[in-house]
Amino acid sequence: MIKFFRKIRQKLLTENKFSKYLLYATGEIILVVIGILIALQINNWNQGRIDTQKEINHLKNIQRNLNDDLINQISPCIERTERQIQAFELLETGLYARNEISNDSIRQLFFQMLGSWDLILNTVAFENLKSSGLDILSNDSIKLELLTLYGNNYQYVKDLQDYYEQTHDERVSSWFFNNNVEMWERLTDRDKQKIISDKHLYGALKSEARYTLRKYLDELKKIKPIMQKLIDNIKEDIKRLQEK
Repeated sequence: MIKFFRKIRQKLLTENKFSKYLLYATGEIILVVIGILIALQINNWNQGRIDTQKEINHLKNIQRNLNDDLINQISPCIERTERQIQAFELLETGLYARNEISNDSIRQLFFQMLGSWDLILNTVAFENLKSSGLDILSNDSIKLELLTLYGNNYQYVKDLQDYYEQTHDERVSSWFFNNNVEMWERLTDRDKQKIISDKHLYGALKSEARYTLRKYLDELKKIKPIMQKLIDNIKEDIKRLQEK
């Protein structure tokens, strides 16, 4: 093809047809420019496809993390925290108010109240997205939802959990250790009386159940529909990107 155009140029020059040569040269330049523009357009299209696929991959990874957190962390943590609060309510009425429940029941209720759920939320996919650059997301609404969830909601839940663990260790767990009360095998009447008569322990348990755990539970229940909504929005956005 190049040899063909070269022969045309040489023929026009040898025949001294400068005007026709100029017209031909202009046309050749236009063809070259068009070729470059087409090549650039194809390159941009290919790069766009690559960027879109990267965006889809990030969204899918975040969606998997959110689903896993919702099913295996948030939901069971809500159930566990509700049981903790319920256990204190039963202790308050059955032990502290009337002293009408057996030592074995007291043991079970204390284990139920003191055994918290170790909430571990997965932020790996979101951290990977931040490393790649949040600008890769074409949907500003989802970008804002992700920043709010991971930057605010997740952090606040973690702060509440850290506060619970700290105050629980300082005010409740340490009490059993300092007073040499151990209930793994059985609860003696003597240790039961220690528990009933200590107003500081009762106050710590009451504060934990009605304020610390209740606030933690409320936030967990608040974050659950936020996560589900974001999962649904990401699903729709992935569909949009795949249909581009």
